[in-house]
Amino acid sequence: MASHTTSAETHTLDGWPILVKQKLTEKRKARKRWQITRAPQDKHKYNKLGKELKHLLLTLKNGGVQQYLTSLMPTIATNYSFWKATCKMKHSQQHIPPLQLHNDTWARADKQKATALTEHLATVFRLFPPQSTALEKENLLHELNVPHQMALPLKKIQIHRVIQVIQYKIHPTKAPGYNLITGKILKELSQKGFRAVMQIYNAILRLKYFTCHWKVRQIIMIAKPGKNPADVMSHRPISLLPLLSKTL
Repeated sequence: MASHTTSAETHTLDGWPILVKQKLTEKRKARKRWQITRAPQDKHKYNKLGKELKHLLLTLKNGGVQQYLTSLMPTIATNYSFWKATCKMKHSQQHIPPLQLHNDTWARADKQKATALTEHLATVFRLFPPQSTALEKENLLHELNVPHQMALPLKKIQIHRVIQVIQYKIHPTKAPGYNLITGKILKELSQKGFRAVMQIYNAILRLKYFTCHWKVRQIIMIAKPGKNPADVMSHRPISLLPLLSKTL
């Protein structure tokens, strides 16, 4: 119904443009008059002012977004605002409803939900008890510490192999990790880009050091079908690694 107030009326007017304040004042007066008279012409005027206010707010919002986008710069001076804004817009939002906890309270804020889900996962995923004896473990560690193990070094990765795996093994729409580098981005690499990836991979094999950044997984919780979404146990995790890590 037209008699409902807009969400704009429930906010403070501090910092709003004078045109919005004037339009909102006119609308409130028109609503009060229509509630008293119930005349069709007063209702029409109230509805018209409501549409004008809505259009004005939308125009101001679009203008603010446009101004924000034009001010973005991918430089250190702006703290790489362009890249951060892109990540925020492309990041998939998984909505999780409020979760009911064991003490009959509710986790409503994102931080509370994350804590509740983390505690639940900690009880589900635990390390298996060790199966080997102390002597077997000691012998294994001794063999691993031998300076010259009887194993041939891994062969260098060739650039044609990097191109083959990225072009034919990586799906362009496959979910990326935390760095948002998708399969489509990798497929658009130039020959110089593929060579850089090859050099990174060979450096990892040569130095025998796998960067910690490629071990960071992004955990996303997905509601199980047919389960109560308010129950913590109704969500299962999926783990997303960076695609460059999976490619190697």
